[in-house]
Amino acid sequence: MAEEAPKIEIFGDSPTIEDGLGFEDYADILLELIGNFDVESPLTIGIHGRWGSGKTSLMKMLEKRFGNIDGVKTIWFNAWAYGDEPIGLALLQQILIEFQKEDELGDKGIKLLENVGKLGIDALLRKTTTITLEEAYVFSSPT
Repeated sequence: MAEEAPKIEIFGDSPTIEDGLGFEDYADILLELIGNFDVESPLTIGIHGRWGSGKTSLMKMLEKRFGNIDGVKTIWFNAWAYGDEPIGLALLQQILIEFQKEDELGDKGIKLLENVGKLGIDALLRKTTTITLEEAYVFSSPT
């Protein structure tokens, strides 16, 4: 009788919160690192890997863990989708959109909206006239 060939399991390419790649410990460590972070200092975390290596799945696992913590909001931003647009402005717009989905924008959200507007004007001025918003204020001030 012929020996049965082993079954090969093929994973789909969609991000998941089910840990099929052994990322559980990484997600726990990142959660602890972020949870114990001193908010007075800036923090940047990069998740690097080849296409299909599970970066988004790791982030989805982390997002699920954040769902149990008050005062934490996760925002998804696909930087590659913005091409030649000013990336900082696009990120701020995405943050604002996510905060607007909530019932009340609040003081921080209103301040953010004001700053996004200023950044948008500054980016437009730089692209069309090569001057900054600050320089435009100087030019337009009565002497």
